Order: sequence, then structure tokens, then C-alpha cells
Amino acid sequence: MLSTKKSITAGSHPKEYITGSQYNASSQQTKLSYPNSKEMLYGYNSSGDLLTLGDSVTDFVKHTEYNQSKQIIQMDFNNDLTTAYEYNWNNLRLTKLITGNTYGFTFTDPTYISYDRKDHIAFRSFLDSLKGGK
Repeated sequence: MLSTKKSITAGSHPKEYITGSQYNASSQQTKLSYPNSKEMLYGYNSSGDLLTLGDSVTDFVKHTEYNQSKQIIQMDFNNDLTTAYEYNWNNLRLTKLITGNTYGFTFTDPTYISYDRKDHIAFRSFLDSLKGGK
């Protein structure tokens, strides 16, 4: 399991926590483990498309769309939220996430996105970017 150290700051009190990630032989994430023992599980079909995303009880994903490069471009969730994924077409890396719903709510995720040595996405949190963290 790959461990990632993250930090959240509320006021002047930073709190660090570690999440764990597991990947299959195709380098697709299959599990995200949180410090409170909760787990997010990812399931794929035989073509490698994301089929399920949820915990051991609930599947959160209603529908997923892909581009010609087999990257997710839109994910519709069971809570009526939709996330659109934007990519840099020169290197096909994820650059932006935009989440919204049919009621007019839209949130553009200003998260900085970086990649680890195995080319897995490693997010730098929005809160870290506000406080100037690295």
C-alpha cells in the first residue's frame, strides 16, 4: 500500500493524517484508506473503465463518460452532482476538476495537481495552496 501524508489547517492548528492507496496491475487505483478505517473502493470492467466507486455498502457513481484516450471526462454521482475533468492535450494529464449540479451550483476545484514517480496523481490541497504550503 502506498501511503501519502496530508495536512489540513483550521485556524493556526495544522493536523496531519496519512491515507493509503492500492493499485491493480494496470496501475488503476483500487482502494483509498482513511485514518478512521473508512475505505473507498474502485471497481473496473474488463476494458479498464471505472465501473464502481464507493464504500463497502454504497456505490456513489451513476454514470461515467470517457474521451478517446480512455480518460474520464465526466462522472455523474447518485447525489445529483456531476464532475467534469479537463486535461492538458499535450501530455494528457489532468489539469482541472469542475463540479456542479442541475440547480446552478458550480465549483471549480483550484487544487494543484502533481504526479508521483509512478505517474499516479498526487493532489496538493486547496487549503495548502492558500497558506503557501508545498
